[in-house]
Amino acid sequence: MLTVTQLNALSVQDLLKLNKQVVAIVKEKQRMENRVASVSLMSGDQVTYMSGKMGRRVTAKVLEVKRTKVVVEVGNGGRYLVPASMLTKVE
Repeated sequence: MLTVTQLNALSVQDLLKLNKQVVAIVKEKQRMENRVASVSLMSGDQVTYMSGKMGRRVTAKVLEVKRTKVVVEVGNGGRYLVPASMLTKVE
């Protein structure tokens, strides 16, 4: 792992290259987390997730499972596309 001193010694071009590599790694890890999470869900499952807009935990029903995202329906009939890794299955 690089220390702050080592990072400060890098040129702007080197920092930009490093940033691109880090972003690519993070995106790949998120994509894999979403795929793994979506495999465990099926249409009709009850799930919960933390809503960014409402700032509270929401319970929803799975309508459709896509590759990395899931279409859910909340109690008021609204449908939302949520990343699978944000969902927790209610047993």
